[in-house]
Amino acid sequence: MLLCVGRVREGLQMRTRLHALDPFVLVFNAFTVDALWLAKNDRAAIKMLQTDLVAGAAHPFVSRQTALIYGVQGKHREAADAILKSAHSYDPVIVTAAAKFMAGDWSVPAGRSLALFDMLYVFSDTPEQALGFFETNLTAGMWQAAEAPQFWHPSPKFAALRATRRFKDLMRNAGVVDYWRERGSPDALCRASGGSFACD
Repeated sequence: MLLCVGRVREGLQMRTRLHALDPFVLVFNAFTVDALWLAKNDRAAIKMLQTDLVAGAAHPFVSRQTALIYGVQGKHREAADAILKSAHSYDPVIVTAAAKFMAGDWSVPAGRSLALFDMLYVFSDTPEQALGFFETNLTAGMWQAAEAPQFWHPSPKFAALRATRRFKDLMRNAGVVDYWRERGSPDALCRASGGSFACD
């Protein structure tokens, strides 16, 4: 949850402790990948994604995380290949569209959802579309906290997403802004806005 609200340093410390206590739980390792990536330790994140325990699951979460890491590095072909690995465990139409999108085919119709892969829109000219998956689920009464850590990556693409009104509205509607008002804004937002997060 620390990662979900942007407290990357604290979240990484806790994830590291958890991994040391039990290194064999798939979901723990998958979330540790998030923490490593957010801390710009791409090499360790990729290494963990490629372990038999994580990679063997062939879960779309693993494909998406790998694609995000490669996407930030500008390795779009590798990102597309990673996405395709989840074709047998997720909607193949969405997987194919997401892979083509990351390979440079930006012709995905405007407004079309890539569902679990919506975060990939952060690499497009309309990064706010990356929020569609979260907005849809929040409207249905589910805040996808487990997917939220990606918002806090320090790269310019994610900083641009965080600067949008749509992102700020999502954080407000999910109750995250209330948390920040009580506990303080995360470092990424403070850096992006010169010391404070404009909630209104």
